[in-house]
Amino acid sequence: MVVHKRSVPYDPVMKPVAVQSRVVCVGEILVDFLPDTVGARLRDVHTYHASIGGSPANTAVGLARRGVPTAVVARVGDDEFGGFLRRRLAEEGVDIRGLVSVPDRRTGLLFLEIGPDGERSCISIRDPGGAAVLCSGDLDEEVIAASDVLHLSSNAWRSASGRKAIETAVACAQRTDTLLCVDANIRVPLWASRGHAKQAALEMAAFADILKVNESEARLMTGAQVPTEAARRLQAFGPAYVVVTLGEQGCVAVGPDGLFSVSACSVDCVDTTGAGDAFVAGVLASWLHVPGDWEAAVRAGNEAGAAAVRHLGATGLPA
Repeated sequence: MVVHKRSVPYDPVMKPVAVQSRVVCVGEILVDFLPDTVGARLRDVHTYHASIGGSPANTAVGLARRGVPTAVVARVGDDEFGGFLRRRLAEEGVDIRGLVSVPDRRTGLLFLEIGPDGERSCISIRDPGGAAVLCSGDLDEEVIAASDVLHLSSNAWRSASGRKAIETAVACAQRTDTLLCVDANIRVPLWASRGHAKQAALEMAAFADILKVNESEARLMTGAQVPTEAARRLQAFGPAYVVVTLGEQGCVAVGPDGLFSVSACSVDCVDTTGAGDAFVAGVLASWLHVPGDWEAAVRAGNEAGAAAVRHLGATGLPA
């Protein structure tokens, strides 16, 4: 199936509030293992703490903590780690009816190393062809149709089955005027090459209404070295609203009313894990509160991302 851009611009007026989930987050989720010591190499860490991980799950938690009814559509293994994710997401108030447990498959794991400056590196353990591979049958199109926002990231695009599932979800969202938010969330080592990662991110950007990328993703996708130029080039691919996050430099964004920048908040950075997911949660929560106010949404995202790096772990957000 070919996914087409919208024939008309997205209308920012929200649907009636009487829906089960205002945001549906679709993609790969896993368990993050956080070290008890910041600044230590993985080989020197003695204790790890299990936490919710994966962009869709992190974003869903950020939204739920802001009072936004949110659902996750993803696959986990029918194992103890899958049970852990199911329990923890439910405890956070996330709707997990779209969380599918796959027999004889293992839930993905991510072991994190946090540097002295809060920057992370990681070792992932994924079951090849395993639980994370979405299928179209995992989607409840009625839930997507009733929501205000469908949130996606490029990792779900890696397999033919995942692409088909995303295309099905996107087509449903476009039929029902559901806002499409895409976080590029490019993990180059998961792809056959940088070219494959770039192509996937650009394909998903083409059907986005809101696109969020970080600085390195913006360079990979556009070749532009200047963030403002990258934002303009990305907007030309299709999304009406683009934001490029720049870490300590804040972010730049472009919308129908033009380009603007937001300065970074001054914080003591503990861990950057999940900062981008928190940013997206802040953007969407603000957008749902005041539809169409793009600058307010970006500022809210900037503040949410800054709050997240003060804490250890992707879901170390203030409640």
